[in-house]
Amino acid sequence: MPTPGSTTCPDALNLVGVTKRLGRNEVLQGVDLRVGAGEIVALLGASGSGKTTLLRLVAGMLTPDAGQLTIGGREAAHLPPEARRLGFVFQDYALWPHLSAREHLTLVMGRAGVAQRARADTLLTTVGLAGLEEARPAQLSGGQRQRVALARALAVEPELILLDEPYSALDPVLRETLRGEVAALLRAEGRAALHVTHDPDEAMTVADRIVVLGGGKVLDDGSPERVYHSPATLGAARALGRLNELPAQVRAGEVWLGAWRAPAALLDGAAVVTVRWEHAQAVRSHGAALQATFERDASMRGVMLGRFRLLDGAVVMAQRTTAYEPGEVVGLELASIGVFSLEQGEPATHRRTL
Repeated sequence: MPTPGSTTCPDALNLVGVTKRLGRNEVLQGVDLRVGAGEIVALLGASGSGKTTLLRLVAGMLTPDAGQLTIGGREAAHLPPEARRLGFVFQDYALWPHLSAREHLTLVMGRAGVAQRARADTLLTTVGLAGLEEARPAQLSGGQRQRVALARALAVEPELILLDEPYSALDPVLRETLRGEVAALLRAEGRAALHVTHDPDEAMTVADRIVVLGGGKVLDDGSPERVYHSPATLGAARALGRLNELPAQVRAGEVWLGAWRAPAALLDGAAVVTVRWEHAQAVRSHGAALQATFERDASMRGVMLGRFRLLDGAVVMAQRTTAYEPGEVVGLELASIGVFSLEQGEPATHRRTL
């Protein structure tokens, strides 16, 4: 069984310099993206980022205008979809109402003999559907339907599984449960996957690596931890969410937020200081260099958060350990920041743990 990124097997997917124009719009601009054997890669981006077009290129529904696209080491840019050895899991399940769970699997296997029925039942058991082999979609819950779709994708023994916003139609609790189970199953089966999502929590949970797409370009590519804590671009920082963006100035090797300052090896000029919510801490200290006014409670999922406003009007979401009165002035401590220059075209970055 291949391990993620294994060099003993060809990459499940490799895009090099892929460009695609739709009408007058260059939707993808020189995209490089790889999914190693047995690796789960999350393709994260907002609507309009180009991720749907990229997925359609990989699936064979579109052809690149430029660049290379290989699947399992084979040139695939001009292969028809059925020749690409891909498995698909869609948001809307794409199940036939008149077919049983088992029949959905034997259909894609091409035959319905004894061996195929036995393999279908094994896969259904693997995805947690033992005893529901004869059930039709109308008899299944949303989570169970998505499990059928996953088993069907595995049934073709694919080189790569494409998951297109697979949990968007599910309720939040089921979504959280299923995405962890599916990622674990894919790893147990040694299957490579490209998981397309707009949800940063989903990307962080399921992926070995996150590729952030924005404006048709790759904004970042790395481990979930690295992309979250040390994003390469401001766009990537925004895509992962829970971000404070504070207008600042860089002067003589330091970044300034009012009276607050920290070293920053960037050109002088306008900049943005980024701070994840959990890296900002409110304290009762009137002598702090960075002061803010408490506006309201903003706690979520057991984490005590507050909405604060700096003297220049910028809003900061920060952790707190005590209650504050609206209008109360507090100090803010920043544990880790990013500084993105706005003076150098493509924003340059400087990370610092304080």
